[in-house]
Amino acid sequence: MQIEKHMTNATVIQLPERMLIRSKLDRPPLLGQLVARPRLIEQLDEGRNARATLIAAPAGYGKTTLALQWLSGSGIASSWIRLDQFDRNPWQFIRYLVAALHPRSGNGLQRTRALLEGRVCPPWRYVTDVLLGELAEVRERTVLVLEDYHAIDTPDVHALIGPSAGPRQYEVSHEMAQDWQAHGLPSCGRLLDLWEANTVQLCRMGVPRSQVTRTEICTISDDRFFSYRRGDGTARNMAIFML
Repeated sequence: MQIEKHMTNATVIQLPERMLIRSKLDRPPLLGQLVARPRLIEQLDEGRNARATLIAAPAGYGKTTLALQWLSGSGIASSWIRLDQFDRNPWQFIRYLVAALHPRSGNGLQRTRALLEGRVCPPWRYVTDVLLGELAEVRERTVLVLEDYHAIDTPDVHALIGPSAGPRQYEVSHEMAQDWQAHGLPSCGRLLDLWEANTVQLCRMGVPRSQVTRTEICTISDDRFFSYRRGDGTARNMAIFML
């Protein structure tokens, strides 16, 4: 264990990579006497079905408080991770991710946890594939909040596109397809290419294509996964906030 002193006179304890600080997984309390922000809450409500929502503002503008205000009235289950510079290591990051989400998963993410707790770490791609497969079984709609996401600046963490509807599998209305194409996103008629569309949008946001990993597993054609479009019954959803 190392203890480093910084210019701010704050003490930072650098823990072994496999040790987690449990308090980083605690959702902060929502204090009283808060300023109502109905316009911002409405914007978050509009994006509640999105895969990811980014709240961006300078320090001290109340990003965390806004997320707490929205969650408190949303009725949606949530998990929370408070990130810092030590979580730049992708293995450390994924350990916190699993620790935050396994209580919300019916399978407890047992396979992924077993891989991370082993004496020898398996290949990174294998671990992420197993994790994404187990996350596809999450039955409870869950919001994962990543507080201080700006602390994560390693490309190994930033872009991973998990299992989803594959090319020529996701059919929409003619009007939606036209709107999709108007935004420069790939499709073949009324069939959308979600894998490439997600890649294009990540590249537009500044993520190099070489740093985007796609599992290229189709949740419609692969019967290991639930698919509402395949007629399996009810849907499962997960959304992510990155603060």
